[in-house]
Amino acid sequence: MTTCIGWTSATSSASDRLSCSSPPLSGKRVTFIHQEVYRDNESKKGLRPPLKAFHLETEPWVFAFNRNGRVAARLEGAFGINAFRSAVEAALR
Repeated sequence: MTTCIGWTSATSSASDRLSCSSPPLSGKRVTFIHQEVYRDNESKKGLRPPLKAFHLETEPWVFAFNRNGRVAARLEGAFGINAFRSAVEAALR
C-alpha cells in the first residue's frame, strides 16, 4: 500500500490540512495519515518526537511513500494541489 504522511499544525492553512488528511485523488490506493506538529497541539510544548528525530523544524511536511516503503516525494512548506497530486502520483508509480 502506498502511504502519504502529512505533518501540519493547527495554524496551517485549511488546504494543507485537507490535502494531508483525505484521499481526494487516489481513492483506496493510498493511505493518508495526518500528524500534528506540536506536542498536545501546543507550540510552547515543542515538536513531537518524530519531527525532532528527522530534524523537521518547519511545517507543513508531506511525505509520499511507495509500496516498497521508500520516499517517492516530499513537500515542505506551502504547496498547491498540483504539487500534492504529483507527489501522490510519484508514490503510485
